[in-house]
Amino acid sequence: MSLESTLLGLLNRKPRTGYDLSKIVSKTTAFYWTATSTQVYQSLKRMAQKGWVGIETIVQTGKPSKQVYHLKESGREAFVQWLEAEPAKPIQKEPFLVQMYFLNMLGKEDIISKIKQRKAEHVIRLAEFKSYENTVIDPGKSAKENLARRLPLMAGIMQEEFWLDWCEKALQEAQALDE
Repeated sequence: MSLESTLLGLLNRKPRTGYDLSKIVSKTTAFYWTATSTQVYQSLKRMAQKGWVGIETIVQTGKPSKQVYHLKESGREAFVQWLEAEPAKPIQKEPFLVQMYFLNMLGKEDIISKIKQRKAEHVIRLAEFKSYENTVIDPGKSAKENLARRLPLMAGIMQEEFWLDWCEKALQEAQALDE
């Protein structure tokens, strides 16, 4: 998956500014695909160069002009082609687990501290994702579109719950260590 695919999908729903797209990506896809605002704007620039998106400049009084991106037919075709294709194999990278693989080099309290810190991060992410539950369903949207919004969020919540369970078990085992 690429950021471009995500942006094409969002623009397929309706035209948006780069700022709007950055905000949506940070709130809706953060549990499975992250991107900075800079990455969003760079992708939009590449997509415009490919002819996938058009840009409308809206002049505002007392504010800077804003650029609204809209999907062109070639962008819609590229998005559908990506959507119909076999998804790429996921690339699992978890630096924390690499550190855990070498935890024998740390003292017991350092190990426990690292796990507790990781647990705190997952508590925050879980609360954030759960806060989206009430906003992801839109009564004005179709059942299929609401399902498309709900399923990735459900996966994100379940992933955070998994990590919290893992942290609890890891803490129990770390605390049982003899040092």
